[in-house]
Amino acid sequence: MAAFVVRRRTPGRNVVGSFLPCYAPRMPFPSAAPRAMTTPSIVVMLTLLLGIQLAALIIAFGLGQLVCGPLADRFGRRPVLLVGLSLYTLTSFASAAAASIETLIAWRALQGAAMAAAVTCGRSIVRDLFELRPGHG
Repeated sequence: MAAFVVRRRTPGRNVVGSFLPCYAPRMPFPSAAPRAMTTPSIVVMLTLLLGIQLAALIIAFGLGQLVCGPLADRFGRRPVLLVGLSLYTLTSFASAAAASIETLIAWRALQGAAMAAAVTCGRSIVRDLFELRPGHG
């Protein structure tokens, strides 16, 4: 079985190991890990969990566009845009204060849906303000 060697660039941390605590500062890192888990396995585990939260954000962003478009048509662009931006701001603070990866994933999914409201309404407003000229798409 091949051994996994971590090459250190700075004293005490590798490149990935120095990035992850900045991205998820409340996640347990090598000092709080059980002895059975080595540092490379913790880095792989945290990388996978952080990838899951990014996937949740992107999936919620895609599905949120399907919901926010009809809502903006029904209630108007401005109210949906304001609710989306304020919800995005709240979920950003909640994501920063998340104590576990499960709550981080949930907040990031809600953040993706709120981001969809801003993008959908922004594009709709621009489309409402300007007419397409014949021959320009």
